Amino acid sequence: IESILKLRDYKDFDVIAEGVETKEELDTLVGLGCRQIQGYYFSQPLKRSVAEKFLRDFNNKSADAGK
Repeated sequence: IESILKLRDYKDFDVIAEGVETKEELDTLVGLGCRQIQGYYFSQPLKRSVAEKFLRDFNNKSADAGK
């Protein structure tokens, strides 16, 4: 993972860590500098309409936390 993230920085790639299921996995990836992460830790796969609401709610919570 560290090598992939170094390559990402060197080549200016976008990298998404997929399949994250636990807080331990999330913490490890964040600690290594991974900025884009997805997986069941955040949500199961959702239909488009449900996903859009999920993202709106998530963004609202993030914005409120910054206040």
